[in-house]
Amino acid sequence: MKSDRAMWQLANSARGTQVQKLIADTAPGGIYKALRNASAAVTWVKEFDAFLQEYGWRSDRVVDVSSPAWVEDPDRCLGIIRSLLQSNDPYAFEHSLKSAVTEREALIERSRAKMTTQERGAFDQALASCQHANFACWNDDHNWYVDMRCTLPIRKAAQAIARAVDFSDPDDVNFLFYSELSALATGKQSRKSFEPLIADRKAYFNQWDKRVEEMPIVLGTPPETIADPVVIEIFGITDEFLARMRHGAGDSKQLSGVPASSGLARGTARVLRSPDELHRLQQGDVLVCVGTTPTWTPAFTKIAACVCDGGGTLTHASVVSREYRVPCVVGTGLATQTIKDGDEVTVDGDKGLVTVHRAA
Repeated sequence: MKSDRAMWQLANSARGTQVQKLIADTAPGGIYKALRNASAAVTWVKEFDAFLQEYGWRSDRVVDVSSPAWVEDPDRCLGIIRSLLQSNDPYAFEHSLKSAVTEREALIERSRAKMTTQERGAFDQALASCQHANFACWNDDHNWYVDMRCTLPIRKAAQAIARAVDFSDPDDVNFLFYSELSALATGKQSRKSFEPLIADRKAYFNQWDKRVEEMPIVLGTPPETIADPVVIEIFGITDEFLARMRHGAGDSKQLSGVPASSGLARGTARVLRSPDELHRLQQGDVLVCVGTTPTWTPAFTKIAACVCDGGGTLTHASVVSREYRVPCVVGTGLATQTIKDGDEVTVDGDKGLVTVHRAA
């Protein structure tokens, strides 16, 4: 949550100033340039650049060499800050943390009160063991240190090769395999020899990328039952999930899934396909998506609830929803197909139910 706090701090220092107006009025892709050219933004840009040096060495997407780092494309981060500036009230991090701790301690005591003396001793020992093992790098920080960063050195090397051989678009190297990049770097093959191959692969990729939304969640014949606890708890693929995949979305007004974070909330659904759309979220909206990664995390300071197609109790959206006190239902399988952008929905994070009240 450190990067979230830092982004909110940047948003708050920009609030009510010329910086906020520039961020709000400039088209995506040109915000950073506009800020650097504005004399009124000099101090804020220095703060933002310092933020990038600490938190900007990460991409938006998980293990995707085509996704640039924030230090490479600062507008990706500025888009999130623009979204935060749309909220009138800054997120109360300390209050949320205290509430979570209070609830946790109350639940522990409520559980202990139901146990025998012998059970309580075993429970306390197990709890202490879990708390001792619950260090940061084993928890969600693996997303930050591995998933969001591991491709950056590969991307940097590939881009250097592209510049060395005069690619008109350095991102074209994303369509070459390692052996092909090696041949290009050592001069065994020329850039020109790869141009037809790259053009074909790019066309193939773009054709199917446009059809992502119409593709089914599951391909092939789903198994009758799932027993692997990792598949269940992290990916949310349960027997119920598979049954929903077999029967399809239909015209259901109620979806069921894994109850991932407690609470009841009602709001306007925002069906987002990628973190590039985070700016569409308004305060109190219900986020509906396939799943989330650390790039989505700032959204949890604005939303009323979260609903995901995939995921179990240990997936990113579930963990972050519990941290931010947001009701969450994951593993619905069909949310992005059933719920339309602008629908009014109720999310019951205790029962794992999502109800559509009014069509968009």
